[in-house]
Amino acid sequence: MTRDKNPVQADPQLLKDQELTQKLLNSWDQLDQLNERTPMPSEEDMFQMLVHHKRRLKHKLWKELAWLWILAAFVIAGSLILMHRELILYIGIQIALGIGAAGYLILTSFYRKKEMRGSTSE
Repeated sequence: MTRDKNPVQADPQLLKDQELTQKLLNSWDQLDQLNERTPMPSEEDMFQMLVHHKRRLKHKLWKELAWLWILAAFVIAGSLILMHRELILYIGIQIALGIGAAGYLILTSFYRKKEMRGSTSE
């Protein structure tokens, strides 16, 4: 038998595997330590987080509502000015918008019914 006395020196792949295994075990130990250190937030902290989140959402809602009102004011003002100056153009735009809205509703109801039946367009 002509084997080496130290099998680690004989097989470099085994040495690499052992090094990688040791690094992996060290990483897992670090993750376990980090997991043990992470405390659960208290009930008061959770409540404060919820209050802060609700306040942010309310602020965002009012901001979006303000933009909606501003946009609506411009659209209504533009429509009134157009109606006063060019009645035929105003009527044409209103008809086109009505047809577009009806077409959109028809298409969405068609796709919704198709989806409910289970047939998809894949």
